[in-house]
Amino acid sequence: MPREATGAETGLAAGRIDPPLPLVEREMARRFFPHYCKYVFGWEIGECPMHLEWDEHIAECRAADLYAGIQAPRNHGKTQRMARAWPEWMLGRSTMPRLGDRQNLRLKLFANTDKFAARTIQQVERDITSNDRVRAVFPDMRPDRTGDWTKHAFYLRREDNERDPSYEGYGIGSTATSGRADGVILDDVCDLSNSILHPAEREKVLTVLDADMIHLCEPWAWIVDIGTAWHELDANAKLMKRAGWKWTVYRVQKHPGAKMVPLWPSKWGLKELRRRQLNNPREFDRGFNNWAWTEDEGIVDWTHVEKCMRPDLAPFERAFQVRVSGVGYDLALSKDSASSFFVAFALGMSGAGRFQPLEIVHKQGVPFRQQSKTALRLHNDLVPRPSVHMVENNGYQDALVQQIRLEGESIPVEAFTTGKQKWDPYVGLPSYDPSFAAGEWVIGTKGGHDGDTLPECECPQCCWLRELKHFPAATTDLVMGCWFIFNRMRRLRAVPGSTGETEPAEFGQAFEDPGSFADIGDGD
Repeated sequence: MPREATGAETGLAAGRIDPPLPLVEREMARRFFPHYCKYVFGWEIGECPMHLEWDEHIAECRAADLYAGIQAPRNHGKTQRMARAWPEWMLGRSTMPRLGDRQNLRLKLFANTDKFAARTIQQVERDITSNDRVRAVFPDMRPDRTGDWTKHAFYLRREDNERDPSYEGYGIGSTATSGRADGVILDDVCDLSNSILHPAEREKVLTVLDADMIHLCEPWAWIVDIGTAWHELDANAKLMKRAGWKWTVYRVQKHPGAKMVPLWPSKWGLKELRRRQLNNPREFDRGFNNWAWTEDEGIVDWTHVEKCMRPDLAPFERAFQVRVSGVGYDLALSKDSASSFFVAFALGMSGAGRFQPLEIVHKQGVPFRQQSKTALRLHNDLVPRPSVHMVENNGYQDALVQQIRLEGESIPVEAFTTGKQKWDPYVGLPSYDPSFAAGEWVIGTKGGHDGDTLPECECPQCCWLRELKHFPAATTDLVMGCWFIFNRMRRLRAVPGSTGETEPAEFGQAFEDPGSFADIGDGD
């Protein structure tokens, strides 16, 4: 694995060149990109053959006057190597006329967000201004502080008084983009949001790329597009079909069911890859095999969900008498509280076994004590009072029970062990679809809260429906929280003599009649 270089190796912490490399080594770093990576960052040449193939692919495309595209698995060094180290090396070479490259380069980076692009630009800026090894290889690559330096752009000293930055980066579609470019890097311009969650954004991304590439690129400019597959109709998928481009795609499996071959063995060995595959097979195929999502994939047929929508009912407005309720949780316990979401999904069920969301809590950065207070509030306020609160595993169950006891209260909490049943067609996530197909759900969508009509709406119900529609390509907090309680409550309909589970007596006491729901009716 290309190890993280220490401060002494990189000079990022004002380190010294210790020991200084001979002149011949510095000259090799100037002439050959892999040697530059080894000298500056400590990345061993040939340690990952795939990385060397990227270099060769780009060189071949430039020689043939083609734009270069690379699709490789997630977290395999694309940004660090091709959006950070390679532009840095190109800029350095442009300051040494004897190397024969174009001088006074103007490079541009487009990423999926402004924040991501700025982070990469700032990394390159720090390398140039603070890394002694970079200065040793390219002594004439010096910052020009007379330019308008921002977190998105920096300037190097040049002879032509060029007004455009040496390297600048923005999110796709940023209004700040302007000027001309000798080279453009597209780094993960397609992402979950603009390819999966908001399908209308796919064409917008392509339109922006076309407008900016045509408008900004000089006739001799090169373009390198690096990323991972998302959807068969996203911008990169369409660029792959265009003339004038040449793409190379990397997968850890050549075809479904094939032997898994690690592409970066020292970082992603077989053990790590198999663990990821077991966690979510389809998302693994997208992220590590670059098999994009198609229009007809997902755990639900969306037409089945649409049949259950009631535009005459507001979200959570009850359509029937709820005979039993429960709450499923995706707790933010051992995660980064500032970025992870806390989910509490309250679900009601009628006497005939129909389901309706009663309340959804979906908040980011919630302290654990506040999560337990939310559980108590739901337990005390929902009518009827929840018969069970489902959490994902025993560790979370114990933590929630203990925290609630500190408040001087108690609620019935059960642990849900996901395991292999997650993908079971009868009790796992795929069991959502037959339930929707049978019309067992009622979802109030008054005001356009159906997950599609209001694409900018971030209310809990719209977020849940978007996750459900695009799962498992989308985020999973809401779908999982709902599944925990849905899976538990649907077992209540099982009666003696059926193939299902007979409900424990203490749970059945939540009903006026713990017998077969076929005799009770909805009461609406």
